[in-house]
Amino acid sequence: MTNTTAFDLLRDPRKNKGTGFIQEERDRYGLNGLLPGAIETIELQAQRAHEQVNRLEKPINQYVYLLQLLDNNEKLFFKLLMSDPAKFMPPVYTPTVGEACQTFGHIFRRPRGIYISIKDKDHIKSILQNWSEKDVRFTTMR
Repeated sequence: MTNTTAFDLLRDPRKNKGTGFIQEERDRYGLNGLLPGAIETIELQAQRAHEQVNRLEKPINQYVYLLQLLDNNEKLFFKLLMSDPAKFMPPVYTPTVGEACQTFGHIFRRPRGIYISIKDKDHIKSILQNWSEKDVRFTTMR
């Protein structure tokens, strides 16, 4: 991770392990003081996240929590989903995603892709150039 600061590492959901960084990694990447002192396994982190989701009664609130988890720590998000797919798929997929689409403006936290509307039809190329990722894939909606 050359030229990566500790904050870059913690802000990258693909690399962030939260409290899962062991002491050697905390020393190597300058993470000491930026995380709680406890070092936790991914299983313990998933158990804690599971308890937090259980405190949220409305599926849309569970969706927002899970999406924020995805934005912060992808490995933990997928570990949690795979720990109990029957429980976690409804909040992140059908039927909750329908409500999430309807209230998108209220629950939007950070960009997770490129959003192109019909109003952008003459500017698609320039909009696509705004994305920094090299490996780009897309989904269309009808």
